Amino acid sequence: MTVHATIVGVRELRGKLSDYLRRVAAGENFDIMSRGKKVAELRAPEPDANFRKPGALKGRGWIADDFDTWPPEIEATFDADIFPPDR
Repeated sequence: MTVHATIVGVRELRGKLSDYLRRVAAGENFDIMSRGKKVAELRAPEPDANFRKPGALKGRGWIADDFDTWPPEIEATFDADIFPPDR
């Protein structure tokens, strides 16, 4: 999808920022130019589909009954002597 943007200079934007922000809120997009080069884009943010909402994942996950117990082979390594004895 191609979005057409209106070109506006930095000085123009600075002088009428409130007006441009209202236009952006209404759906317009602007390319900000400084000395003939595009330096920024002014547009409304995309709707955030991943916005976190409390309870959004309720019922979608589970926790195993033994989630807080270690498998025996791993638990044994906690007590293992990992440094060889001094000779």
